[in-house]
Amino acid sequence: MDDLEVEVCGENGAYYKAYVTDVFEKDVSVAFENEWQAETRFAFNMVRLPPFKEDEKKDFKENEEVEVLSRSNDHESCGWWRAVIKMMKGDFLVLEYLGWETTYTEIVPSDRLRHKNPNPPITGKTFTKFEIEVPEELREYAKKENVHKEFQKVINASICRYIPESGVLSFISRSEDSKKRASMLQEMHFRNLQQKLLLLKRTEEAQKQLESTKIQNTGGFFGRVLCQRGSDGFGNRSSWRQHSAGEKVGRHY
Repeated sequence: MDDLEVEVCGENGAYYKAYVTDVFEKDVSVAFENEWQAETRFAFNMVRLPPFKEDEKKDFKENEEVEVLSRSNDHESCGWWRAVIKMMKGDFLVLEYLGWETTYTEIVPSDRLRHKNPNPPITGKTFTKFEIEVPEELREYAKKENVHKEFQKVINASICRYIPESGVLSFISRSEDSKKRASMLQEMHFRNLQQKLLLLKRTEEAQKQLESTKIQNTGGFFGRVLCQRGSDGFGNRSSWRQHSAGEKVGRHY
C-alpha cells in the first residue's frame, strides 16, 4: 500500500493522505485514509507523492515554511497545512498559517510538524497501468481470490485485479519494469494456473467417484440386510408356524 500512497490537495489548500485505486488518462481515483470521504477522482495537478521518510530528529528554524498536521473542523480528517514558524520554545512552536486573508496563529508541539513537501504534482508517468489478456479456458478460474498474488509480487505490481467483462488482468505499478516483467513471465503464470485448474478438476472427480462408491456400497448393504430378513425372519417363521400347527392338529386327532 505504501507504493500507492499520495497526498490530495483539498479546496482549503491542505493536503490529505489517500491511496490510488485506479489510474486514467488525466486523473487518478483515490480512497482517503479512514474513509472520511468517498472514493473520488482527482486531476494529476491536485495530487502529489508524500515526502521521503524523514529522520526522527527534526531541526526547525524560525521563519521556516513548514507543514503542520491539523484540521479546520471535527468533520474532516487531519491534513497538512502550510505555515511559517514565528517562535520556538522547547518542543512547542508558534505558527502562522499561510494562504488566509486573516492572520491565524497557533501553538503546536513539534511532532505535528514536518518540513515542506518538495514533491511536485504527479504526472501520467508516475504510475504505470497495463493489462494482460487471460486465455479463454482460464477466465473462470482467474476470478478466484489470490490466484494471481505470487505473479503480482514477482512483477512488483501494487495492484492486480481481474476484469471479467474484458477477460484481462489489470495492473498498476510505480515502476515501468513491472510491465516488462509481466510480458516475460505471463506464459509461465498461465501454465501454472492451468496445472492448478487440472489438479482441481481431478480432485473434484475423485471426490465424486468416492461419494458414488459410498452410495453404492450403502445401497448394497441395506439390500442384503432386507433380503436376509425376508428369508430368515419372515420365511422361516411362517414355515415354523405351519409345522407347529400340523403337529397340534395331528395330536388332537
